[in-house]
Amino acid sequence: MESSVFPIPSDKLKEGAQLCLENAKRLYTDAYSLAAKNRYATPISLLILCSEEVAKGLWIAKKCKEEKSIVETEWRKWTRGGAHMRKLRYLKDALKEAIDIDVFKPLSEEQIQTIKEFGLYIGWKKNSEWSEFYEKLENETRISLFIMLLDIADKSIKLLESFMGRLA
Repeated sequence: MESSVFPIPSDKLKEGAQLCLENAKRLYTDAYSLAAKNRYATPISLLILCSEEVAKGLWIAKKCKEEKSIVETEWRKWTRGGAHMRKLRYLKDALKEAIDIDVFKPLSEEQIQTIKEFGLYIGWKKNSEWSEFYEKLENETRISLFIMLLDIADKSIKLLESFMGRLA
């Protein structure tokens, strides 16, 4: 049974997509600000979250263009269990279609998700050690990851801005 907040009406979707765009820009700006202080673990994770937020915004904008409401089961697929990977795959496909480049190479969606998690959380590894992913990376590698993910986030934001412009 659907809850009382669903479906999300189609006339509210443009606003939702715009809010996703604004949130993505905030995450992007925050990532850039932290990186300017030579702190890369959190900014890398924020850029991945930014890209995921853009993916959600693109999906919402597409539903708006189709003039379709969003039902609870659809929303759950985009916001719960496995949603992170779904968003990254959706974004990868959207960017490939828009600019004909796989911007995620050489990393897979799974690797990007792992990088994000290691930048945000301390984990327990199988070999009875705490995760020290970022501490073991050379600064050059951290900067390279940051630059690559900054480029993906930038292209993603521009894609959503373009799509939103066509909704007007």
